[in-house]
Amino acid sequence: MQYISLSELEKHNKENDCWISLHGIVYDVTEFLKIHPGGYAIMKYAGQDCTEQFIKTHSKNLDIQKRIGKYKKGFL
Repeated sequence: MQYISLSELEKHNKENDCWISLHGIVYDVTEFLKIHPGGYAIMKYAGQDCTEQFIKTHSKNLDIQKRIGKYKKGFL
């Protein structure tokens, strides 16, 4: 996987181009938005690191990282 800068991550902050960082890994969750149980709540963190909010929201369901694994783009 490639390394992605914070400035590159920040460019991907739209519904049709949505990347997030979680635990130092960048994911392109554009397609995941359509099936995310919380709807488009991810958009609040588009182009940003969402680790802290992820832990608060999904603390009992950490297997989510496995489910979004196919969306990995690289390391932050």
